[in-house]
Amino acid sequence: MGKKESTKRVGVDKNNFTVLSALKYFSIFYDKMHFNFFLFYFGRLITMLESVIVPILIGLMINLVVYYQDFERFLQVGMILLCVCVFCCVLNYLIYEIYSDFWNKIVERIRKKTYSIALHMTATGLSNSNYGDLSQQIQWKVTECVQLVVKNVIHNVNNILQIFVCIFLIFRISVLLGVVTVVLLPISGYVSWTGGKVIRKEKNRNQQEYGRYINWMYEVFGHYKELRLLSAESRVESKLIEHQQELIKTDVKASIATILAQNIINNVNVWVQMILYVILAWLSVKEGLTIGTVTVVLGYYTTLNKSILVVVGDYFSIQGRMSILQRVSEILEAETETDTGTISGELQNATVSFKNVTFAYRGKEDVLRDFNLDISAGEKLAIVGESGCGKSTLAYMLIGFYRPNSGTVLLNGRALEEYSLSYLRRNIGVVQQEIFIFDGSIRDNIMIGNPDATEEMMINAVKAAGAYEFIMEMEDKFDTMLGKNGRQLSGGQKQRISIARVYLKNPSLIIFDEATASLDQATEEKILGDWEQILAERTAIVIAHRKSSVMMCQKIALMEEGRIVEIGTPEYMAKNSAKFRTLFAIGEGE
Repeated sequence: MGKKESTKRVGVDKNNFTVLSALKYFSIFYDKMHFNFFLFYFGRLITMLESVIVPILIGLMINLVVYYQDFERFLQVGMILLCVCVFCCVLNYLIYEIYSDFWNKIVERIRKKTYSIALHMTATGLSNSNYGDLSQQIQWKVTECVQLVVKNVIHNVNNILQIFVCIFLIFRISVLLGVVTVVLLPISGYVSWTGGKVIRKEKNRNQQEYGRYINWMYEVFGHYKELRLLSAESRVESKLIEHQQELIKTDVKASIATILAQNIINNVNVWVQMILYVILAWLSVKEGLTIGTVTVVLGYYTTLNKSILVVVGDYFSIQGRMSILQRVSEILEAETETDTGTISGELQNATVSFKNVTFAYRGKEDVLRDFNLDISAGEKLAIVGESGCGKSTLAYMLIGFYRPNSGTVLLNGRALEEYSLSYLRRNIGVVQQEIFIFDGSIRDNIMIGNPDATEEMMINAVKAAGAYEFIMEMEDKFDTMLGKNGRQLSGGQKQRISIARVYLKNPSLIIFDEATASLDQATEEKILGDWEQILAERTAIVIAHRKSSVMMCQKIALMEEGRIVEIGTPEYMAKNSAKFRTLFAIGEGE
């Protein structure tokens, strides 16, 4: 951990994100898959040649019957055609067996990497992220990276090769037919290039709007109780309609742009077809083209037309896909936490010192200003002050979420930068106001921070946190499934689960960040009654707005505008500090 908040990978130029740069960027995920890639491509190439060989064989069969009346050779060529078709069917099956394995492995690699990056983003990066968009990109949109290679590269390379082979063979049949084909093909290319730019713009706008919509939906479903209590259902429904209208508008624009461009291409192809029929009719009359040759030309034209439409369609899909790939690459390039510390092991008798620490969130005023504070081993220190004075920032700075802009934080006399992040988070426990309870059993929720703990250790932690009795009253006890956000538990029960979870980690330093702020007085008193055992022989930092939590500590530090302005024992502060008395509404006689 150095002075820099994070590390950033050097990747693709976001202002010049092209197909080639995207291929180069995502090529790291195809490591050791080159042979699979080659097999898939080679198989696709062979099946592509089927469309070149089949018209020749059919044309030959027609000529053998119509002009030479050679039924025996007709059957021989027919058997060859049948063998080619069967061979290609079997080959297609094998190709897509390879493709399935290839696809799944690459998607797994990219998804694992993007998830890891998202999980290790800096606290600033995560707080600024659109979670709906982030989830969508990780779970669904990473597949577009494979689609770019498989559909837009492999298929397109073969289709373009097929176009050139067909044009070459048409030239061999008639230079005039070849010239007409070559002259008209660039028209389709120009139209697709022009329309593609518009499509990419509209698709990108649609993706952004969809990400905002999904994020909003997560917020609504996550806070449905609060919305009902506020009688905000009608407002939510109105907002839903606004989002839907914007989505429809961006979707329609992209669809119209796509349909318009495709219609122009289709019309161009009809013109080409009419010209081709006229020339074939003229050549049949003037130069005696055989029926078989005409069939070959028409077969090649059909193949050529399909290949062009596929190439154009893929070009359109690339325009939409590139905006998705760029968003995935932005996630892969997101700033992540730096972990350069080397100290590991167990933390004993934790002491903490803040020396002239100054810190500001990005683009905002200083939260901490020349902050100084010393906490002795085993000391229980309460940090109090008005909201926004920087109390919680101190806690998250200790576990490496934020780093000082200047000054030093010392843990047991060593700079915090010398400790690995895993060491800090293993040896420092944090109990927060908002409790994280995931959809699993009580056992899973308690042991998430220490999965190697024994059953006995878990039970001791639960008893120390005062949670044993209510757990034993549940039908499945420790195997009780809690549901999303622990809906089966009260606020006090969730808090006790959280305390047991931290206790099981057995940290040397525990931070209580407004841990009882949302609890009623009776529940808070029960939890505070268990703290003496939990905090025994541990250093504790208690961030609180409640007098009951603060007065149980050995010392109180009062913060104001990012500095410690007063410090002393609870008795001293209650008697001599006017600011403390005002903050906790302590009367003269108390």
